[in-house]
Amino acid sequence: MQRTLQLRRNILGMVLIALLVLAPGLSAPTAAYEPVDAEKLIKGCDIAPYKGMATTAQMATDIFKSIACLENVFLDQVEIMFDPKQLSRKKAHKKLIQLRESSLSLYKAIYLEHKGCMCGTIGYLGYPNATLRILQNLIRQTIKQRNSYRNQIKKRKR
Repeated sequence: MQRTLQLRRNILGMVLIALLVLAPGLSAPTAAYEPVDAEKLIKGCDIAPYKGMATTAQMATDIFKSIACLENVFLDQVEIMFDPKQLSRKKAHKKLIQLRESSLSLYKAIYLEHKGCMCGTIGYLGYPNATLRILQNLIRQTIKQRNSYRNQIKKRKR
C-alpha cells in the first residue's frame, strides 16, 4: 500500500512536470507584431496630382483630396491609440481643422501674398502641398509612437 501511494505520487509529479514543460507549446501560437508602416499609409493617400496635363485647379483639388485622406488616416490612429475620454476622434478632428486652416493660411501668405509675388502655378500648389507635408509628418510621428508603445496600447484596447 505504501509502495502504491509512493508510485502514484511519482507519476503525478512526472505528469505535473511534463505539463509545466509542455504548456507553453500547447498554447495557441501568437502572431509576431508587424510594425505599422507609416509610409504605406501615406502612400495610400497619394492622389497623384501631377498626372498628365492637369490644370492647376485639378492639381490643387487632388492635393486637397490627399489632405482629407491623410486626416482620416491620422484620425484612425487616434481611435487605436487613445481612450476616447483622453482624445476622441471628434476632438482630434476639431484640432486637425484648426491645424489645417492655420497652416493653409500661413503658407498661402508665404507663397502667394508677399511683396515680390509674381505667383502662378507653383504658388497655388505650394501652399496646400506644405500643409500636406505637415500631415505626413504628423502621421509618421504618430505611427512611431504607436510602434514604440505597441504593448501598452494593445492592453488598453477597448
